[in-house]
Amino acid sequence: MAPHILIIDDERETIQSTQLLLEKNGYEVSSIDDSTKVVEFLGKFRLGKPNPVDLIVLDLDMPGITGGELFKQLRDWCLAKEVPVVVYTAAHTRGKNELIKDAFSRGLFAVVPKACPEYLLMRINAALKSKSGFLGLQVSIEKQQLEEKYLYEKGSLDDPDYLRYMELCFLEQGEQILAAAYREKRMRLESEK
Repeated sequence: MAPHILIIDDERETIQSTQLLLEKNGYEVSSIDDSTKVVEFLGKFRLGKPNPVDLIVLDLDMPGITGGELFKQLRDWCLAKEVPVVVYTAAHTRGKNELIKDAFSRGLFAVVPKACPEYLLMRINAALKSKSGFLGLQVSIEKQQLEEKYLYEKGSLDDPDYLRYMELCFLEQGEQILAAAYREKRMRLESEK
């Protein structure tokens, strides 16, 4: 079965050209052109169920939920599902360097300029070949950053960073159910703010 790629972009022309490129190279492709519908789409899939997608191609500069905000929500879903995210954007040409740096700090696989479709294909192939190793590395890096914060103090159960740290500890140990419990509590706290 061909890998399934989800394209999230508000520009229909970009979706169509990217979809054509990916389908020509043997991928199954779905797309969403409204960033506010992504969380609803992915929310239908719970931990333990098969992945509906193998990789996400994401634009960062979109109306509604910005790509940066969406990436934060995707990171939670993707790490649990081991789905890499490749950003395909023109944001770097519009003074959005901070947005891109933030996405890399949250576990982004790669950033590809929209003017480089062949490079996009190369990065997708690399992401699909190395996705479990890359995601494991991202979990370890993020866990280490949070571990430094809680090395000398016990975390509070109402601190989202502490809950994320515990989630990553359990993900690293393969304890998906316990990791999901911490993730759900953290997401609930974040949504109440």
